[in-house]
Amino acid sequence: MTIGQNGDVGNNVQRRHHTVARVLLQGFADDAGQLLQLHRSGAEHRTATTNASVRGEFYTVTINGAPSTLVEEWLATDVEDPAAETLLRARTEHIVRTEDRRPLARFAAASLLRTQAARSQLLRIGDDVGPLTLLHYALEQEPTLGDLTDPTQRSQMIAEATAAYKRLSPLTDNTNALLRVVLRKTDELAQMLTGWEWTVHRGKHPLLLTGDSPAVTVRTNTVGWNGALPAGAPVFLPISPTHLIVGTAPEHRFGTTVASPTTLTDDMARASNSCIMREAAESVFRHPATPLPPIAFPPTAEVLPEPVVTWSRSDPAGSDVGGIVTDADLPPVEDARIAALLRAIQNVDWPNGS
Repeated sequence: MTIGQNGDVGNNVQRRHHTVARVLLQGFADDAGQLLQLHRSGAEHRTATTNASVRGEFYTVTINGAPSTLVEEWLATDVEDPAAETLLRARTEHIVRTEDRRPLARFAAASLLRTQAARSQLLRIGDDVGPLTLLHYALEQEPTLGDLTDPTQRSQMIAEATAAYKRLSPLTDNTNALLRVVLRKTDELAQMLTGWEWTVHRGKHPLLLTGDSPAVTVRTNTVGWNGALPAGAPVFLPISPTHLIVGTAPEHRFGTTVASPTTLTDDMARASNSCIMREAAESVFRHPATPLPPIAFPPTAEVLPEPVVTWSRSDPAGSDVGGIVTDADLPPVEDARIAALLRAIQNVDWPNGS
């Protein structure tokens, strides 16, 4: 992959990035391109699809010391553009064809991960796991640093590793590092979701919301975070006030109470809206003619459990119980464009280049 000429470096970089694809937001806008944005604070106002879900330089990465919109361009050309026809067909013909599954799977995977909510979770995971990983790396390089089995030494080493990790946070919490995780996970989920069953559920009345986390899942439990896609959970992707795309794994079928495969029931709309409001980092969006459902925002940010150290000094790096994980330790990337992006935005300042 070569870095494009449009907005790759210097002053030409696009500064305003949509965390929700405009092609999706347009399904909830009126003829003037307006929709209603409800914030967690309770404030609501009209906004245009050009401004909804916009964040400054959310996908900007650094390549050779200069800002680049390479990831933003990939989202536009490889994720949003191929899905535009699929979403239009789902809204007008109420079907997902076999050939639509691949672009829809990629779009759904990216929509699950390209959000502020997902980024916040990654940062919180990094804050919890990063110091322990750094400590393990240090012990591998210098085994005489201390003994993890001694409570006093262990507490002191973790404190020192936490302080060191905070000093390294400009390297570990940078956009390049975060987007590398998002890109790898998008590739993994897209491969899996392509084999899922996708159905369009159409309602007679405008009921559905979307949000700054536009693809959502039904949680398998109410404690902690289940990950981007909990095992066995369907994916809900509202694409208009009356159209809900539902993805289900081949071994699971959602909605045994649904009247027909193409009917959007009140229960399904309520479930989707509840998930949209639960996952929203800051706000949800609706068509001006769609009534606000009687659902409140839940408390912000699901709480992650405290990490538990399960490795010892003898565990090898890259093992399933700890260590620095490099690209060589991870599953191969299927999408050639994603593989090229990963190479372009690799973090050379972190140990082993990971």
